[in-house]
Amino acid sequence: MRAADALRRGAWWLALAGALAGCADGYPQDDAPHVSPFDMDNGERIAALNQIARGAHPDRRWMYAMERTCELGVEYRRKGSSATRSAWPLVRATEPVVVFDKADQTYGVVLRESADRDAPTVTTVLEASKWTDATQAELLLRLVIRDCARERRAL
Repeated sequence: MRAADALRRGAWWLALAGALAGCADGYPQDDAPHVSPFDMDNGERIAALNQIARGAHPDRRWMYAMERTCELGVEYRRKGSSATRSAWPLVRATEPVVVFDKADQTYGVVLRESADRDAPTVTTVLEASKWTDATQAELLLRLVIRDCARERRAL
């Protein structure tokens, strides 16, 4: 009985050591620092939004820029078509919302005229294959809008 217990304990320690050694494989030596969107300025948030958009959907490309004071420039291109460009003023009432398109199986981020659930959609600013990409983009846009409202009050 003692030999079987010792063998089991030895096998357990060997499995644990193997699992711990395997965890180190594939991890970068230096992790990139994580910056909270709450600590970014609007330029950094737009850059983060562009980074999300680059990999959000295999057939759709989105690019963003701050055109004038708090006007979001959006460039959208479907695979095989030319780009369309538009600009949208980011006023305090503007509400970014994640919506799911069941037919397309994508998560969209739309801008609505207000936080009212029945408010009309102004435009779609992202279509993503993953919910996490859409919710990250939504947060970034909320913070851009918040800080734009602060900038307008300061003028």
